[in-house]
Amino acid sequence: MSTNTLGLSKNALKSFVGSDRAIQKSRLAPTSIDQVCREIASEYSENLRHLGYQVVDGDRIPIKTDKNALLYYLLFARSHLINASGG
Repeated sequence: MSTNTLGLSKNALKSFVGSDRAIQKSRLAPTSIDQVCREIASEYSENLRHLGYQVVDGDRIPIKTDKNALLYYLLFARSHLINASGG
């Protein structure tokens, strides 16, 4: 099983994200690992929207190590809209 620049199985990443557009794009025009991570997070958010989830734009929170290395992005999504009464 082959791995990508993140050291993850391509099939595992594609299964989690739902597609592999960001990985394919990074192969054509390699960028920084931070840029690839942002593109994967954006692709994941887009795929969630296509499944009917509401994703909060602009609230991807980068989670980093104490040495400032990016670990992952925390994002917020829900499977249905909140109604006017807040429930």
